Amino acid sequence: MGEVKVLSYKYLVGAANVGWKSNSYTGSLSLNPRRHNAADEEFKYRTFLIEKEIDGEKEFVVCAQCFVGNQSFDAVDKEKIQSLEFEGNDDGVEKARQWLQDAFDAVMKERSAL
Repeated sequence: MGEVKVLSYKYLVGAANVGWKSNSYTGSLSLNPRRHNAADEEFKYRTFLIEKEIDGEKEFVVCAQCFVGNQSFDAVDKEKIQSLEFEGNDDGVEKARQWLQDAFDAVMKERSAL
């Protein structure tokens, strides 16, 4: 099976802590390991930071999103995207990675049952 990979919290922060944009990380995994072409649906995912006010303080949280399809995040219907937020640190990034991995594994299990 495929493995979801994400980059560190430090990478995601980028220059956001000095007022510039944060970085995002986007990946995809084939749903058919025997063959793959551009028209095939894939498990697409991304991680990025959003700034929220928590207890009167501005803090970053890690956002993880995923969907199954062959479009980009910008082109897909927003209803198809699953999204979850995690604490803004390395532990939050790892929890986001695990959530994405679990989502991918669930898609593969569902497809193998068909």
